[in-house]
Amino acid sequence: MNNKQLCIQRNNTARGYHTPAAPSKPRPRNTKFTNPTNSLVHEITVFILCYTLQKCGRQYVTEAVDKYTSKRRDAVCLDDGTIYEIETSKTRGSRHTEKNVVVILTNRNVFDNGSVSHDNISMVFQDMLESLNQPFDGPVVFDLNAKLALL
Repeated sequence: MNNKQLCIQRNNTARGYHTPAAPSKPRPRNTKFTNPTNSLVHEITVFILCYTLQKCGRQYVTEAVDKYTSKRRDAVCLDDGTIYEIETSKTRGSRHTEKNVVVILTNRNVFDNGSVSHDNISMVFQDMLESLNQPFDGPVVFDLNAKLALL
């Protein structure tokens, strides 16, 4: 996909979401916005995801509201329309049934392990993004706790 096609794809994806900021202006792309109702671990996980997306040259929006379903999304990759949701359990993760959703499972203990470093987490997220480069059919569940336990 050339640069012009990629820009068109990003704009088409962005049109499907409302990113509230000021009454007359949408939020800028590639900017992490937090939601005070989320836990700190949730926000850190979204931040690391956004950092990894940006490092890979992808554009994203956070805390975006789908214009058709009115669901708030943790992060949406504008390059391919992938929706990223951070959840604390498989039960909560099973709520997401859309085909283009990646559910990242985490819990408050995920960063308590002393061996978990920034490099390890970045490597895990890079592996996740590389594995998502192939087409996938249905929601994908990515267990961050299990991946970090293997390091």
